[in-house]
Amino acid sequence: MPRYSKIPAILRTSTRSNPDVIKPATPRLWNAKRRIKVSQGLTKPQYLAYKRNPESKNWRDQVSPDVAEFIDVNTSDSVADQAMRDHPLLPEEKDRVLRNPARFFSRPYNVPVQQRKQVFFPDFTVSLLRTPQQSPFYASFIVPLWFNKLDMKSYLKELYSVDTVHVRSFVTQRGLTRRQHPSQKKQGAWYRPESIKTMVVQLVEPFEWPKPVEDLTDYEHDEYWRSMKAEVDVQRRMGQLGELKPNTEHRRTIAQQARDLLAGRSVWQPSWKSIPSDVRVLEGVTDPPKPKSEDSGLPQLP
Repeated sequence: MPRYSKIPAILRTSTRSNPDVIKPATPRLWNAKRRIKVSQGLTKPQYLAYKRNPESKNWRDQVSPDVAEFIDVNTSDSVADQAMRDHPLLPEEKDRVLRNPARFFSRPYNVPVQQRKQVFFPDFTVSLLRTPQQSPFYASFIVPLWFNKLDMKSYLKELYSVDTVHVRSFVTQRGLTRRQHPSQKKQGAWYRPESIKTMVVQLVEPFEWPKPVEDLTDYEHDEYWRSMKAEVDVQRRMGQLGELKPNTEHRRTIAQQARDLLAGRSVWQPSWKSIPSDVRVLEGVTDPPKPKSEDSGLPQLP
């Protein structure tokens, strides 16, 4: 695979545009159209910046010694060709490599995977179970199905420095269940969920679970369950079956109010008000009283 040591060639379609950048001796595109002014590997600002900073400047002064050593090791033709075959680059990435190799390889994500420091993280979960009925010298874990006893011993030793004496494992088969149908009105097919593998480890030193917290005031335990209960009640009332059921809470409160009134524990507070007949409700004013007759005491006729 050929290696290029220069920037991409500058091609032209017309010598009249940008005469200071494109020289008349520049090769012409054979299938260029007149509407295309110029086709080049670098833009005009990039080209001018490249002219101001020629390649004669020593690039080793701009990078760290480890990056320079990496470039020296991987710049041979055989290594470079193999890297290009294993990790093909996009055209714009090739341009960046050819313009400034030191700057391109100074970024960690541009370095080939084989040359990076390999760090492996676990992609599985080991869950410790709370088993108060067991002895403090035994601990139970839920592990993946492919986990074996040697893996369990090395896992506890390397990560937590816990020595083990004996490991016992067993697989529990789960019962049949139905899959959830997308329509929510039909039952899905029967299937058996994945089995659960449990390991019981005998420890050299005992381990006791911390006592559970009894005072849950700081965690707003009561407020949480009160709000959850209210939310569940609202969902039941707003559901399809909740609309057909009577509101028992409303009935209970009305009956309690009636008992309190009959027992005299509360006073009736009506929600309506008596309005005199001589008050104009809409206008909010009262008619002046009419004078009474002195003889009969009856109001005078209009």
